[in-house]
Amino acid sequence: MSLGTYLLAGIRKDSEGARAALPYVLFGMATSAIFLYGISLMYGLSGTMSFSNPAFTRVFSSADPLFIGLSLGLISCALLFKMSWAPLQPWSPDVLETLSAPWMAWISIAPKIAVTWLGIRMIHFIPTDMSMYIAVLAILTLLIGNLGALRQTNTKRLLAYSSIAHGGFMAMVWLSPAKEATEALLFYGLTYGLSTILVFFLAEYQTENDVVDNLDTWKGLSKSQPIKSFLLFVGFIALIGLPPAGTFLAKITYFSLLWESIQAHSSIATITLLTVAIFATAVSVFYYLKIPFYIYFKKSDVNQAIIIEKNMWVFGIIAAGIILCLLAPNLIFNFWNL
Repeated sequence: MSLGTYLLAGIRKDSEGARAALPYVLFGMATSAIFLYGISLMYGLSGTMSFSNPAFTRVFSSADPLFIGLSLGLISCALLFKMSWAPLQPWSPDVLETLSAPWMAWISIAPKIAVTWLGIRMIHFIPTDMSMYIAVLAILTLLIGNLGALRQTNTKRLLAYSSIAHGGFMAMVWLSPAKEATEALLFYGLTYGLSTILVFFLAEYQTENDVVDNLDTWKGLSKSQPIKSFLLFVGFIALIGLPPAGTFLAKITYFSLLWESIQAHSSIATITLLTVAIFATAVSVFYYLKIPFYIYFKKSDVNQAIIIEKNMWVFGIIAAGIILCLLAPNLIFNFWNL
């Protein structure tokens, strides 16, 4: 997956694309080496990399805590970079800004879900006192992502910063029991993935007069492209996590799991994380609805003719899927449990 994202980062053949891709590739290769060293150290201590092997579990109680901490630290550092978690997130806006919609959506979604799932698999082996550090990093990521998005006037950079915030939100399940965390991640990953694809592709969906670098270019879009405008509105509502989108139920599930974690192991860091997560969700309303505000309430500087909107049925199906996740979540969970 990492090699694929490096190739995607350098797919744009100009100076701007190279400037954004080079630091990502260099730091990414360095963190991959760090990850491999951490994995090899863990293998040297346990003799296996199978999480279900008793030898892997025993190493956490019998091995030298210094080497265990070093191994977990190296692995965590590499994974946080892949997820664009603070303080290893600066590459994300610069790289995503240069990519087209399919690659932007892939890099925003796939690594976050993969790394979060790996973290869930390792929940049993992570010392309980590390939950404070996870909570602190999640708080930093949520704040940097949301406050960074709030000040953006470039559409792609706004979406890039918001993806950082979603990465921080997604990994809050690391503080929950593994079974419930897995189900919550799968549901959140599905709804967030559909919402991201819907918004990113519509933002990139080019028409004759469609340039989306600056927020001002969205002015008056509802007059010329009403269907696209409505679907974008649905997508942004979904990214916020408001009904009738399935992300509403996904976020409620996340908040419920975090609250249960607080009741079981009350700590200042976890309580602060819950407070910041609620605050971050409120902040996201302001920057996500910024584009619909321009679309519906700002007048265009030029006269816009009504444009025949092609292929909108595809995005309509995605929007319907997002809403279906809220109306019939049991269908999704039953499918996963087959």
